[in-house]
Amino acid sequence: MQVLLNPHVPATGFNRDVLRDPARLRSAAAALPGPAQRTGTPVLDGLVTQLAATLPATACAATVVLADAVLPLAVHGRPDKIMEVAEGVPCEWSPCRLVVETGLPVLISDIHNDPNHVDNDLVLRLGLRCYAGVPVRDADGLVIGSLIALDKAPYAFSLETLEELQAHLIEAQSALTAPAV
Repeated sequence: MQVLLNPHVPATGFNRDVLRDPARLRSAAAALPGPAQRTGTPVLDGLVTQLAATLPATACAATVVLADAVLPLAVHGRPDKIMEVAEGVPCEWSPCRLVVETGLPVLISDIHNDPNHVDNDLVLRLGLRCYAGVPVRDADGLVIGSLIALDKAPYAFSLETLEELQAHLIEAQSALTAPAV
């Protein structure tokens, strides 16, 4: 498995054009809940709940990544105040952006040592230290979001954490790309 491990590169070091790709954005928008639904599906909720019970994580989530914002569709075991940003956070504040830009799983062992996030207001307010995320793709292979684990302790995750997240990708991809009913 190819992995982006502790990506200490400038925030502009990846392909930001991927975030604005019209086909990817259409697919990501299609995964968003309708106006009557505030979060994702019961399948996504169950999936992140299961992951939170399995992984040594403060929180697990399924996200959709738009051009400028990361939207959590299902969150379990949330760190304090994460629901205050449930309407989305800027891409620059989220390692989920790296998952989309590279199309690779991302593991950041200590976010406070990552130059991209050392002064990140969201990370500092939530006290997050460790991030693991894998790309969620649509039927055409475009990365529309991520399945993630977050923790308040540095070095809480390993490659096994990414493998556990990847083991649930088919379920996450099916839930995010299922036609609306």
